[in-house]
Amino acid sequence: MRYLFIILITILIFHTGCANNKSNIKWNNIDTVKKNRTQIEIGDIIIKKKKFTPYSMFGHSAIFVTKDYIAEFPKIGMGFLLSTLNEWDALDSEVIILRYNNISFNLQQEIIKNILDSRDKIYRFVFNKKNNEYYYCSQFVWEIFYRSGKNLNIDIDLDGDGGLFVFPYDILKSDELTVIHLNK
Repeated sequence: MRYLFIILITILIFHTGCANNKSNIKWNNIDTVKKNRTQIEIGDIIIKKKKFTPYSMFGHSAIFVTKDYIAEFPKIGMGFLLSTLNEWDALDSEVIILRYNNISFNLQQEIIKNILDSRDKIYRFVFNKKNNEYYYCSQFVWEIFYRSGKNLNIDIDLDGDGGLFVFPYDILKSDELTVIHLNK
């Protein structure tokens, strides 16, 4: 019965996470991102497109800390990882780049500070996005922006549906983010 419940919840989450409010989304391969890295800013969010595999069914999300390096919590059993675009290229996935609408130098610096303060966490799915004892990929992104905003007296909530959990496609739905259109 427990396994049936988990399967039903997984199917429900997978299907409810498919919609988004960004029109005309054009997914890019990592080569396109690398060619347009001059458009990348600290704090930009990268969302990996969903695939129907166990590790990719919800997509993936992470934060750029430079034009070439991405801070992430990639999978169960791992903690914080600083990845390069070349390492993401090996994932053979399409991605989209998002930017917080009101990004500023001070917010970017706060994002970096909070990322550095979060490096000792481990990856674990938690049932409340405000529980920052552990992180999963999109909760890490949500928490970094939430905490960085809070430290600067800015209300930032990148969860596009406001639920208890936050998944990569919930971040994609956020009205507080804009898609960065890259040249092919």
